[in-house]
Amino acid sequence: MRVSSKNRLFVAFGAVGRQSSEGEDTMKLFCCLAVLVAFAMSSMSIDTLQDYRNLERHCPAPFFAVGPQCFYVNRAEKSWSMGRAACQRIGGDLADPSNTYLLLEAIRDKHESWVEKFFWVGGEIFTKDSDGSMWAWFSGRPVTEWAPNQANAREGEDCLMLGLNDDPPMYDYFCNETYPFVCEI
Repeated sequence: MRVSSKNRLFVAFGAVGRQSSEGEDTMKLFCCLAVLVAFAMSSMSIDTLQDYRNLERHCPAPFFAVGPQCFYVNRAEKSWSMGRAACQRIGGDLADPSNTYLLLEAIRDKHESWVEKFFWVGGEIFTKDSDGSMWAWFSGRPVTEWAPNQANAREGEDCLMLGLNDDPPMYDYFCNETYPFVCEI
């Protein structure tokens, strides 16, 4: 007996010789995939699954991992440019997180009692006019997680800041003010 390619799936489920509806085809395909996934999962150890869930990089102390990135919160209060220079002296730069909210949660989890709730991070203003300002992370991605009424393009607010208790958390602020800062390597 010759089976057409359309009926191959039906052979697997013992349904040769009858046409089924599109919904039945989808359900059969879903069941087949579920069986394959169950076989694959049973051959993986719990440790392997844990490794997939925690695709975090090993970071040297005092840095901590957030996914594949390593961050360090320096409590010393410095201007934005001095904070950046301090990060560069240890081989990094101000933080450029791929996910701002994950970094924010990690800082909250690791440092429960902060006196200061704002931190310098690595982004720059690249245009500023009467309609507002355009900002980018050091990587070139646009900064999008602005707190209400931010970025407000006030004169001199040319540096990027993360607000620990805010959602969304990003602010533009005066670069010469001193705050703790977040480094990334």
